Amino acid sequence: MLDVVFRRHHRRTNLVVAAGLALAVAGTLTACGSVAKKPTQPAAAVSTPPTSTGDIAAAIHLADLQNAERPDTVFSAGATPTFTLVDGKAKITPLHGANAKQWAPGNYRLVVRCIGTGTLTVELQIGEYLTWTTLPACSATSSPGVMGLTLPRRGTGMSVTITPSVDTRAAVAYQVRLLQPTD
Repeated sequence: MLDVVFRRHHRRTNLVVAAGLALAVAGTLTACGSVAKKPTQPAAAVSTPPTSTGDIAAAIHLADLQNAERPDTVFSAGATPTFTLVDGKAKITPLHGANAKQWAPGNYRLVVRCIGTGTLTVELQIGEYLTWTTLPACSATSSPGVMGLTLPRRGTGMSVTITPSVDTRAAVAYQVRLLQPTD
C-alpha cells in the first residue's frame, strides 16, 4: 500500500510519495541475490535534484533506467532513496545488500548510479576481501561511480554497503560486474 501525502507550499501543491520506503524494500529484496532485468531507455536528467520535498520518484526511475544490467552483471539492486522523511525532516538511510553465494576468482567492478546531490562512501566485500572508497558527487544525470576488487581465489558471500553523507538527497542503484574470471 502506498501512502500519499499532499503538502501546500507557496500556493503550489507538491506531491510527496512515500513509496520510496516501499521501493527501498523492493530494492533490498532484489539485492539479496536475484538479478532482475531493467528496461533500457535513453538517459535523461532530473530537472530538480531530489530533496525532502523534491521529486524522488523521478530520480528513482532515472537511476533504475541507467542501472540497466549487462551480461556481466552478477549482483544488483534497484534504486532506493538515500533518505526517509521523519517528522518532516530528512533522515539518512544507509543501503546494504548481501548474499552467501560462492564467487569465482576474477576482477569485479561495483558500478553505482546516484541521481541527486551529495556523496556516497561505498564498500564491496567478496569473501575475505574488502575495498571501499568515497565516490565523486552525485548529479542530476548520474555519471557512474566505479570501484574494482580483484578476487584472487574463491570467496563465499558478497556484501555491498553504501553510506550517504549527511547532506545527500538522492536515489541510488548499483550492480556488481564480473569483468574477467580467472578460474
